[in-house]
Amino acid sequence: MNIRTAFLLLSYPVLFLIFSCKEPASTILSKQFNGYSGMAQINTESYLVVHDYKSYEEGTRFAIVKLVNGQNYSYQPLGLSNLPDGIAKPSDLESICSIPNTNNEFLAAESGYWEKTNGRIFHITIENNNANILKILNLPLIADNNKQQVGDNFEGLACTPLDANNILVLLGERGGSEKYPTGFIRWGKYSIYDQSITWSKQGLNGLPIKSPVILSNSHRDISDLFIDDENNIWSVATEDAGDNGPFKSVIYKVGTLDINRSTPVIINHDPKARWIIDGFKVEAMSISLKSIKESFLIIGTEDEHYGGIIRPLYK
Repeated sequence: MNIRTAFLLLSYPVLFLIFSCKEPASTILSKQFNGYSGMAQINTESYLVVHDYKSYEEGTRFAIVKLVNGQNYSYQPLGLSNLPDGIAKPSDLESICSIPNTNNEFLAAESGYWEKTNGRIFHITIENNNANILKILNLPLIADNNKQQVGDNFEGLACTPLDANNILVLLGERGGSEKYPTGFIRWGKYSIYDQSITWSKQGLNGLPIKSPVILSNSHRDISDLFIDDENNIWSVATEDAGDNGPFKSVIYKVGTLDINRSTPVIINHDPKARWIIDGFKVEAMSISLKSIKESFLIIGTEDEHYGGIIRPLYK
């Protein structure tokens, strides 16, 4: 155990209070200290994760986390290929989802626009230890971020199939700003065939989302979105007072999906907290591995100056 690992463990005693009841002795603890802004399952052992470096910063945007038998951890940074000349690197990637009916293809989204620049969704595939860009699309621009206001901040992204060639894309506005006091779920349709995305007026208007637990003024109602096998929509709300914390996360079921409705998101107006996690800022969620018995979700944290960890949550 190195000094930084020891410091991390000692800094967060609450972690063991939360997870010790059912967790096996071979606990997953990330050895890579970048925070995790989003994650999507690749296969039965691996996840594709994103990190939120800004366009002017050097650093890994995409990486593969591998959990062999749900225990042994490895981290493989990926390069970035096929970025057009003159186009800025992905900036502030906050979410990612796998594209149904494809082989190792994903959508990864930036948080939004800054003075009407960036605000992109990247359609990528994994090739030769690279995140290979297949298409760059635009996020919807509802409220710009600039020196005068905090605008759109999309921190959740989830995908589910509509048919063989189209998917429903959910975007989670985090909330917690003057413009957006609460979170919002918005939706659009992505065509796999021609790699284009459309946003209906109803989808852009979206639906307001509020955490079931009252957090401080530095709260965010949606820091990630996840759709389980039963079409339940899960969100995580976070409290973030600054790069040194304190942090808190609340994972709750937002509602359900019905792709046959004109409004496919059915909101649960009285959500309950399923997990409350003190001391950590969860920004990444995905389905857990079958090899981790009785677990339901895998979570990744973005704890700013403290880095990030990956852990399972149990039913």
